[in-house]
Amino acid sequence: MDDLVETRCTQGRRPLFPKDPPVRRFPVRLLIAYLTVALPVLACDCRKMTVCELIVQPTLFIGELVSGGIASLHQDPWNTDINYARFTVLESFRGLPAGTKTVNVELQPWPGMCSPVPYVLGHTYLVAPRTSQGRLTDGSCFQGFDLDWFSDEVRQVREYFAGQMPLNVQGRVFGPGHGPGITVSASRAGKTFSTVTRSDGSYFLPVPRAGVYTVLPTLAPYSGKAFDVEVPPVGCAVLDNYMMSKNSITGTVRDHKGRVVIDASVALIDLDHPQPNPREAIWFREFVHKKTARFEFDDVAIGRYFLISNPDGPNGVLDAPYETTFYPLASSRSDAQVIEIKHAGTHLTGMDLVLGESVTLREVVVNVHFPDGAPMDTAKVYCTGLPRKAGDLPWLFNHWTIHGNQGIIRFSAPSDRKLRLEVEDVYRRPLKAVYSSIHEPGISPIRQEFVIEP
Repeated sequence: MDDLVETRCTQGRRPLFPKDPPVRRFPVRLLIAYLTVALPVLACDCRKMTVCELIVQPTLFIGELVSGGIASLHQDPWNTDINYARFTVLESFRGLPAGTKTVNVELQPWPGMCSPVPYVLGHTYLVAPRTSQGRLTDGSCFQGFDLDWFSDEVRQVREYFAGQMPLNVQGRVFGPGHGPGITVSASRAGKTFSTVTRSDGSYFLPVPRAGVYTVLPTLAPYSGKAFDVEVPPVGCAVLDNYMMSKNSITGTVRDHKGRVVIDASVALIDLDHPQPNPREAIWFREFVHKKTARFEFDDVAIGRYFLISNPDGPNGVLDAPYETTFYPLASSRSDAQVIEIKHAGTHLTGMDLVLGESVTLREVVVNVHFPDGAPMDTAKVYCTGLPRKAGDLPWLFNHWTIHGNQGIIRFSAPSDRKLRLEVEDVYRRPLKAVYSSIHEPGISPIRQEFVIEP
């Protein structure tokens, strides 16, 4: 297997989607609480190559998939035995004989493991296959880059082969203050070269020659750590980094009898950077730890926040059927106090919360299948509990049906909210219609069936 592709065995699996946002200290136990109900026991964790790895691959081209690959919604890209993909070559960068019009790539999927087959009929890809016994192959950690999803990577590859990419260090800066305006400097032999990060915290820093550079992000009043990275004679190097603020917020979560609730979840809502789509909201999560009987947020960015308990709302999966409450204690959204951190080195203590009122949960069963009765193993079901009043947070739940579960998802939802169910394809393949339903508040079980036209 190509040593540039990381593969390791781990619990769980998920689609290899592009641009997944980094998750800051998201506790594993919360992720497991959501996902392990229907996941396979063992799977692999893969990553896509970076641009700096792609441009040195022995074979690299852009092609449109005209045969093979995934051709129907009936096919589960993670559980398929499809063994080939034929591309019409649109751009050849390296490794193909001059004048090559079509290329066959032998696919080597590992059903239920590692990564899904990314190639969908009619889509165009940047492809970096390996060569094995004279044949081009891809899998089990596939390296097909859909041009619609990986536009930045494709742009840089084109620039490199057009001779327009200088030697450079690139990456992202995470942590407090992440985003635009962070100065990133690379120093070598007494000379320093600098740039600033873009809106997503990414940076591109040209350097004059190959060698080892010391890279440091700076943004007052935050601090960063310097790391060395080696820029090769041709191409680029990738280095991600992290800023620190030395700010902290600590407190406890108690029940109505004053007892500390161990493992209670809490979260910060960033009021200075609101997210228009609730599904993309950034939650800074922590839990009440057993040893300390408190929660603690470290390296909190300067800004304004709401502090809330049980941010996921009444939930049977997390064994927390309680309403969300806001700081201080058990305040409602309208009575919530804004927590403001104005400078680095701030330590807020005694930020205590009290669990909200308990809520009766109702059973929800969603069955997603095709007209012939075959389950849609790649359906992703979203459930939104609509806010009970203006300003309240929605209740959100989503889950993938997953091969072997007969297209059925079972979960518990709060009974005091109107619920909206929606179905999408987990691999973002378009559906021919909108599949959704609305259910009024109540305690009776919900049984919803969606028949998907392939």
